[in-house]
Formats: sequence, structure tokens, C-alpha cells
Amino acid sequence: MSIVGGAEAYENSVPWQVSIKSNDYNHFCGGSLVRGKSGIAVVTAAHCVSDGTQASSIQVVVGRHSLSTQSASEKTYQVSEIKNHPQYNSSNMSNDIAVLFVEGEISETDEVAPIQLPNKQSSVFNGQECLISGWGALKEGEEGPDKLQEAWVDLFSNAVCYDRYNEDFNRDLMICGGKEAGGVDSCQGDSGGPFACFDEEWNPILVGVTSWGEGCARADKPGVYADVFKLRSWLNSVLGL
Repeated sequence: MSIVGGAEAYENSVPWQVSIKSNDYNHFCGGSLVRGKSGIAVVTAAHCVSDGTQASSIQVVVGRHSLSTQSASEKTYQVSEIKNHPQYNSSNMSNDIAVLFVEGEISETDEVAPIQLPNKQSSVFNGQECLISGWGALKEGEEGPDKLQEAWVDLFSNAVCYDRYNEDFNRDLMICGGKEAGGVDSCQGDSGGPFACFDEEWNPILVGVTSWGEGCARADKPGVYADVFKLRSWLNSVLGL
């Protein structure tokens, strides 16, 4: 999935954003830095790494802005372990979440920093504008951009999401967001990336993980995201929290 209807992000303004790439340098999914017991790990979508992907074949790039030009803050880590949610179902996209561990330790800086995991149900952010980001396509069916894009979208209630997608939307495991008129959304290449909402102190919270949608930025078809709070117990066990 990429950002449709957004704009280029300011460099390092989304310090939790990572690019997941194959060892031959091709970006294919996004992810988010989170804090675990043994250091910083990456949360992404299971559908990005579930298809027999070997940890030794993929890398995580932190501090990245341009896919073609390396920035001073950029650092690449080899993935050492992939943990997919054991109940991930590729046919209905339930439990679409995974954790990546890397070789070495990801250093936290102003440009590279983890995002908080949610301690409250996602519904507390309903109606709030939340931040999506990634290198996905700028229009449905197009190639992705070189520079990181971001956009603000509204978190919709489960009732609205169910109304748009019916049984395809699992109210227990998913959230959805976009703009009522369409025009702003995640798209191909953004998968696994962050859906970040902000608390009263303006701390970013990883409320969702970019999962699926019908097309990109279509009216009445908001982007669908794995509900991180609902998957928190599994995340806690994997991250040692």
C-alpha cells in the first residue's frame, strides 16, 4: 500500500518509520520501530514477510528519507528473526502483524526513535486525525515515489468501517481510516507501515499497521489497518514486555 493525497514528509519527521527491503536493495514494505525488552524491534504486517520470507534475505533501513539517496541518518540492519502472528490468515487478513528482530542494536537518536504501543482501545482516537506514512504509490497502479510521503487521515468508528466493507472487516482485529470523500489513503508499497495517532501530550501512538483496502483513496473505501491494541498481548509476549 503508498500514500495517496499526501505530501513529502519533512526529513526525519517520522523517526519511527522504517523501510523494509530485500538484500538487493528493493524497498517492498514499511514498518515501525518499537521498544522491546532486548532493544528496539520493528513491527510490520504479516503479509509483508509471511510467504516463506527468510530473515537472511531482508534488511531494515532506519532514518531513511529517499530511496535513491542515502541520508546522514540512514542505517541498514540485517534482519535476524521474523515472528509472524501465528493466527495470521492471508485469505481474510486477520492478525496481519509481524515483528522483525535485527542483528546488532538499533541506536536511538533524534532521527531514529521508537513509537509507543497503545495502552488504550483504538476507539479513544475515533474521529481524530492520525498520521500515515510510506513510500507506496501516489496513485492507484502507479510506481512509488523516491521520498517518504505522509498524510493525515481520520480514524473511523468500527461501525463506519463495517458499513463500508461488511464481513471483510473484522471488528475485533481491524480499524480503518481515510477521508469521507476519498482522495487520501495508503496504497501499494506502504504495507506494514504506521497508522500513528497522538495522545493529549502529543506523543505518537502506533494504533494501526497498514494492512489492506479496496483500491487506493476511493470514496467509501477507507484503508484498513491491523488494530495494534487488540494484538497487544501477542506483541507483549514476542517483545518481552
